[in-house]
Amino acid sequence: MLGVPWDKFTAGRVAASGQGFVNATNVAGSNLHHVVYGVGKFIGVDFKPWQAVGIAKDLANFTIVLGPILSVVGAGLDAHSMQQEAERQDKMAEERQNITSQFIAIAKNIENQIENLLAEVELEVYGDIDKQIAAARQQEEGAIAASNTWLKQLTGIRQDFESILLSITKATENTVI
Repeated sequence: MLGVPWDKFTAGRVAASGQGFVNATNVAGSNLHHVVYGVGKFIGVDFKPWQAVGIAKDLANFTIVLGPILSVVGAGLDAHSMQQEAERQDKMAEERQNITSQFIAIAKNIENQIENLLAEVELEVYGDIDKQIAAARQQEEGAIAASNTWLKQLTGIRQDFESILLSITKATENTVI
């Protein structure tokens, strides 16, 4: 309570019993009574009989009530600060979630841009290569078709040649006999 041991400060000739409020006789002659009287005389107060004791008693009783009041106020302030801290934590969590969402959106956007650039590069690099491969394939297919035509012609010539040879062989066999 205010950093001062009030029960010891108010105890004079008769110590406060701790059973509630103090009365004027408990405070009369106590340190608190002497302080109130000394400060009052210093600032020029002319005390009536028992007035300094009454003020000291009121101060002592006020400090008895002040402790629990300060405890309740302190607990209320603690609860309020805990609530504010919880709200601040919630707000920070929400902001972290927003920032994370923004980073995810930015990452997806960058990923899409990279995929588009990669597709363009592939089209430029591999598009020319595909065209060259297609042209080479057409050329080879044309060469194979021409080769097949020549092969057919050669096969026809060979068959003609074999039939000529067969005719010659038959003609020589018929003449030899």
